[in-house]
Amino acid sequence: MAWGVAAINVMVTTLQADYPQEKSWGKFVGATGFAIGVGALFLVLVLARLPGWYSSGNHAIAAGQQTLNTVAAIAFASSLLSWFGLKRTATVTASASPMQPWHQRLRRALQLGWQQPRIRSLEKLNTSTVSPV
Repeated sequence: MAWGVAAINVMVTTLQADYPQEKSWGKFVGATGFAIGVGALFLVLVLARLPGWYSSGNHAIAAGQQTLNTVAAIAFASSLLSWFGLKRTATVTASASPMQPWHQRLRRALQLGWQQPRIRSLEKLNTSTVSPV
């Protein structure tokens, strides 16, 4: 379960950083936070009670297997929703040229990152000075 929680955090962080356009970034982050909250409530209020619901008249092992199958079906349905619901964008293909050394890739990534509007606004914060009293 810990691997799944870690994978969800990585997926959500990647989607929040890479998927939305600049004008809708805040709405996307808000909707993501809301969905995480609803999912946590669903986990506590519904999924945690499934073994108890399935155990009436069944053996505990069978109730556990039915719970696992139910959660797997929900996970599969949500993966299909994500697969068909997310907009496809242009994919980046690997070039035939050999990979550059890590320090050149890092330098290029920092240059490209610095050109982004959200990162440029950080420069203004860092260069602002307080006048001496």
